[in-house]
Amino acid sequence: MLELHKINTFYDKSHILQDISLQVKKGEIVGLLGRNGVGKSTTLKTIMGIVPPQSGIIRLDNQEIQGFKSYKIANLGVGYVPEDRRIFPTLTVRQNLAMGLKSGKKKSAGWTVDKIYDLFPRLKARDSFKGATLSGGEQQMLTIGRTLMGDPSLMLIDEPTEGLAPQVVETVLAVIAEINRSGVSVLLVEQSLEAIMELAGTVLIMNKGEIVFAGTPQDLQGRPEVVGRYLEV
Repeated sequence: MLELHKINTFYDKSHILQDISLQVKKGEIVGLLGRNGVGKSTTLKTIMGIVPPQSGIIRLDNQEIQGFKSYKIANLGVGYVPEDRRIFPTLTVRQNLAMGLKSGKKKSAGWTVDKIYDLFPRLKARDSFKGATLSGGEQQMLTIGRTLMGDPSLMLIDEPTEGLAPQVVETVLAVIAEINRSGVSVLLVEQSLEAIMELAGTVLIMNKGEIVFAGTPQDLQGRPEVVGRYLEV
């Protein structure tokens, strides 16, 4: 469904992604792990067209999309949940969700506000609340819900559990699993090894802009030296 081949991305003269190659198959959750600053978020931004690569190929459903504007990539079915959430603080929960609708498309099927509220009952209870009044966990739920309103076939999710209380983390992870069961493929960036091991079918580890491990959760369990070298503090 998604393929990156030898992607190189720079911030000015800083070489962030170095010959990155990865795949996300249809219906799969791929977990991308690594310490802070190794290029995980830049990988998602590069796929989304926010930080275009200087070289390499990005294919979505066999169509090359490197160099496309972000809105065009979104219209091809890619949803992006950024680490900083970017909700609209002066809009209500319902209004924030409506912002996820793609222009020119009628909302007769797929994800609707009611379906989002079924997924996140806490948002339903706060339907008329302004975004600025929500807790961190509620804002994360709202960001995921807003992205789903665009009916993506692939979601790029950046650090969804960062800074959340353990109970809220469990809710968010359960929702990601439910989204995947509905047919949405997921590329999930996380620092939590436990979360990735629970959800992902394929695990990738990044270090200094390179993929240094790719395998199943079971493969990683058999490589404690990899965990120790690239993930532990």
